[in-house]
Amino acid sequence: MLGNFRSLFFLHYRSVYIPSETYQPQEASTRDILGYSGMQAAWELRKSYFQKSFRTMMDEKVAAANKSGIVPSHYREGAA
Repeated sequence: MLGNFRSLFFLHYRSVYIPSETYQPQEASTRDILGYSGMQAAWELRKSYFQKSFRTMMDEKVAAANKSGIVPSHYREGAA
């Protein structure tokens, strides 16, 4: 899953412990992963486990992925 690693990485980046150039690849992979409906469904089930700021960021990324129209459909799945 997206797990605590991404949450901690985000919080460290936001607190300026991690430089932007280090965080950008992580952000890009998070954005790509959240395009999958299965990951969106898993996120909805487990997002209460995470900090509010991380939940807000992830929800924004899910909304952006759905709005972009570039949602992976390897298995012809629809949006969550």
